[in-house]
Amino acid sequence: MAASGWPLGQRKINYERDNIGRYPERIQELLRRIPQEVLAGRPSHSIPEDVANEISDEGAKIYRDLENIKTDIRRWKKNDSKIEDPVIQKKLSRKYPETAYSWMPFFYELIPSLPLKPYFGSKGMTGELLDDKDKPLPAKLCEPDRWSTTAAVVKILQKKLFLNRGTKYPLRGIRKILAKALRQVTN
Repeated sequence: MAASGWPLGQRKINYERDNIGRYPERIQELLRRIPQEVLAGRPSHSIPEDVANEISDEGAKIYRDLENIKTDIRRWKKNDSKIEDPVIQKKLSRKYPETAYSWMPFFYELIPSLPLKPYFGSKGMTGELLDDKDKPLPAKLCEPDRWSTTAAVVKILQKKLFLNRGTKYPLRGIRKILAKALRQVTN
């Protein structure tokens, strides 16, 4: 607490001293609202129930399909160990057409920066997957064991919802809803 009795970073607003009366009424309303928004923390969009249901349904389907994609990539890698991302992407586009899988364009956008798993393998294995500054190198499509299915689904859903609804929902909220849905599917 500061000496004034208010928590640090906060102060009581004295509208007379701050002289907001010189502004028009609608500006005064905005000025009165600003401290409440600042003190309330970072604003975020809450996820309505209908959107949460859509996230649960779509997320479980996309998760299942991405796991199948990972299995296919592993099988292709087993048959041809030198297979690279462009060939895999071409095979995926044939097996998972955009007409049947409406989320595939978002996945293709995500391929250059596939989200990594929080941890991967032992220290010895990760040594070759680090750059000069010991930061992990981006995951490639041909490395299905390095990228996180859940994080990819969350990013795909966020982009899809933004395109369909015009609202960018927080990744954390989407992840929470998806985690509940995946627990229910696996049980």
